[in-house]
Amino acid sequence: MSDRKYQILIVVLIAVASVVAVIWFAGVGFFNKKVFTQAERRDVKEDVRISGSASAIPLMKIVAHEYMEKNPNVKIKFLLETHSRGGLSSAYKGEVDLGVLSRTITSEEEQFKMRFLHLANDVLVFATHHSVNVDNLTSRQIKDIYSGKITNWKEVGGSDTNIVVIDRPEHTSPKITLRGLLFGKDLVISSDVMSLERPWQMNESLKTISHSIGYTSLADIIRENLNLNILKIDGVSPSLANVENQKYKYFRPFGFVLSPSPSKQTMRLVNFVYSEEGSKIIENAGYAPVIMTLVIATIPERSVLRQEERYRPLIHYLYRRLGSQVRIRLKHLPSYEQVVEEFMAGKVNAAFLGSLTYALAQTKVGVTAIARPEKNGVSQYRGLIFTRKDSGIKSWKDLKGRSLAMIEATTAGEIFPKLYLKKYGVDNLEAFLGDIVYVGSHDDAILKVLNGEVDAAAAKDLIFYKLAQEIPRLKEEISILATGFPAPENALTIRKDIDIKCYNCHALRTGQQSEGKIFHRGRWDGLENSLRRALLDLNDTEEGRAVLEQFGADRFVKTTDEDYRELYESLKKLGIDLNRN
Repeated sequence: MSDRKYQILIVVLIAVASVVAVIWFAGVGFFNKKVFTQAERRDVKEDVRISGSASAIPLMKIVAHEYMEKNPNVKIKFLLETHSRGGLSSAYKGEVDLGVLSRTITSEEEQFKMRFLHLANDVLVFATHHSVNVDNLTSRQIKDIYSGKITNWKEVGGSDTNIVVIDRPEHTSPKITLRGLLFGKDLVISSDVMSLERPWQMNESLKTISHSIGYTSLADIIRENLNLNILKIDGVSPSLANVENQKYKYFRPFGFVLSPSPSKQTMRLVNFVYSEEGSKIIENAGYAPVIMTLVIATIPERSVLRQEERYRPLIHYLYRRLGSQVRIRLKHLPSYEQVVEEFMAGKVNAAFLGSLTYALAQTKVGVTAIARPEKNGVSQYRGLIFTRKDSGIKSWKDLKGRSLAMIEATTAGEIFPKLYLKKYGVDNLEAFLGDIVYVGSHDDAILKVLNGEVDAAAAKDLIFYKLAQEIPRLKEEISILATGFPAPENALTIRKDIDIKCYNCHALRTGQQSEGKIFHRGRWDGLENSLRRALLDLNDTEEGRAVLEQFGADRFVKTTDEDYRELYESLKKLGIDLNRN
């Protein structure tokens, strides 16, 4: 028998065995240790029915098994495995409670108005039979192997043996993924390639056929302990860590859709899936769990060390309050302009913003102010213009020809001094002043005056008085020339179009009381309220009061866009168009 006929025979036998396995698993359920009789089956309550992609179902079975271990009164039944389209269709028709997908919803399927709940990323790996002594291929070499340009392993550093290439059909999710990420839509696959319909057929073939190459799930290899030779691509190993740090790009999204009216029991399962325990189960199974990341930026009011000391305890507190499904990352940015730029680029989705940066972000992105700190009954700040007592500057007139330090894109450090001098008819600061020195933070502006590096400066009063406590000679050597209008203290602000999973939406659709946090892909409608409640309740507990003390506040208070009205009026007086800044 020729090698080719032998390989085909193996594939046929694998296919037959797969059909038998499907019938078996469909009949008794994957995790049911007992084969039920017809009478016994009638007594089993099937609380949650699941079907869909054969690639993603194994992950759901692992999570479901753990859930049933903890909830023995719950029965989860897996119906016949199909594909992503079948899972979506069955959920849409109400034939199953969860339809499992190994890809996102296509533009054609959007007509069904269903939401894809992203559960995990499945790492796709190129692997060979263990007889192949090659450990790395370039993406170009892989394309040449599948197109038939490379047919022998010696052409890529291996032994002098013909390559047996195994592929999946174009409609399968791994092939769709690789078409988009590696092959490209125009690559013509060689007619000598074996195409296998099911993922387990691919795994069995790679394990059995000498000198073969194909692609499969890293989780399948781990779960089934497959003796395969896993390839690096362009020198990068396919690992969960490399997926998370974006070094390895070949993975597909696993998730599910819900039936139009999900039951309370279904939503409890969804809640478990997205819990910390669920994420650990997913990761241990070889998949990369989807953990929501809320990136909170700070503006450079003070040095990075001071900012870190102030904000880190609060970030830890919010992490504990929101739950471990949400990863909160604190990001200190070097300039006020960069905060707005990163908001616009989607690199941050929340920030503690000063008044002007809030107004800019509101105009350019669309944001919601959540809450701001209050100390001794004050939750506002004012701009100050100050100079050394020995500078000879006693009024605005004495600033003529002198140097002034300002902080760009800030209310206290730029808008106020411009508004102050405009009141006295100074429209052209560059012509009036001897020099304008832009600095990065309020600390910098204050210290430059104290050290005699500039004649005067503008900065935030709250920072001025904090620094005066640290440097007693500040009040002795510095005199305040002018005080500006009140502006809201830095408020935690969040994008209005933030793309993070939401709380409780499906449970609310069915009119049921939710238990815990329920998520779906889309805007997290409960996030604003959750953050606001966490901040406003800080002073109610001993832990919260300790966090407030480190933050330098007594409590947080509600903040709305109306609180910035005076700033908007000041900008109008200066003729500043936020859309152009």
